[in-house]
Amino acid sequence: MEPLDVVIISPQVGHSTLALEEDVVAFVIQVGNEFYQQYDSDFGMYEFVIRSDASTRRNEFFTTLRHHAAMTMLLMNKGENSIHRMWIEHHYLALAGDVFREFDPVKKIHENARPGDIKPATFDKMIEYIDEHYQQKLELEDIARIGGYNVAYTSQFFKRQMGISFVDYVLRLRLRDATTQLTSTDEAVARIASSCGFADIKAFNVAFKKHFHMTPTEYRKQVKEIGRKTMVQRFEGNYFG
Repeated sequence: MEPLDVVIISPQVGHSTLALEEDVVAFVIQVGNEFYQQYDSDFGMYEFVIRSDASTRRNEFFTTLRHHAAMTMLLMNKGENSIHRMWIEHHYLALAGDVFREFDPVKKIHENARPGDIKPATFDKMIEYIDEHYQQKLELEDIARIGGYNVAYTSQFFKRQMGISFVDYVLRLRLRDATTQLTSTDEAVARIASSCGFADIKAFNVAFKKHFHMTPTEYRKQVKEIGRKTMVQRFEGNYFG
């Protein structure tokens, strides 16, 4: 990806957000299945990927999308009040509508969808549980129990939906949290490892070096030399009650 590029990915296409290079800034807006299912009940079965490139990066659609995303972020950072909330909703709905119009011609039913699959709402609950408890010890059995499915089927379905395994998904959440703490706090590396759900400092160091090709300490030093702080701010489709 190049600066100003935009990627739009349906929930049914496996993906995750993790910067592997220094000094990278990304703004992520996550819209849940429930939002689009208000307008298209079959949305949970669609898969699509729309991305900008050199020929489309500055066209009307992607330029407008970046405008709405930027205004949403700026208004959220200004603080909560009724006027800001109204304008956030305006830009958010305009962005969502533009995306809906753009993916409609290219959407397709993903080949593994079938009536017996885990329902989107149930899968969303599984993901929500992981997102809220990744700092703790998590087992696939815990996630399977939420949906009432066996472990083997849950594992296969998770991999099919997310494109990565349950273990890899949890690891990426922990690493993302760790990079935020390394760059935005002076907390000891061992404490960060523990607070992010790693069994011990050795496991943290091994996982971190595998993904970032440097130790957590080296990463912290490098980022501080650049002078950047990292912040993860999630903006989801359930923002509006």
